[in-house]
Amino acid sequence: IEEFKLTKSDKELFIKLAEKTGAKVEDCIVFDDSVHAIETAKNAGLKTVGIYEEAVKNTWSEMQEIADKTIKSFYELL
Repeated sequence: IEEFKLTKSDKELFIKLAEKTGAKVEDCIVFDDSVHAIETAKNAGLKTVGIYEEAVKNTWSEMQEIADKTIKSFYELL
């Protein structure tokens, strides 16, 4: 992230990270506990998984509305 001088609130970051890996943006998935990062990633065209975090529990309902999928534990993905 520091390489690009961008933050997770800038959709260009997600696009550049996808390009750096050689992946198409639409084939990438962002996992994050920040509503703002999830919203920005979606606006950039990526799929999103919102992760529950106690520190941001007050935004969980918003996360559930915005993210493509939400989880409370990575175990849910197994």
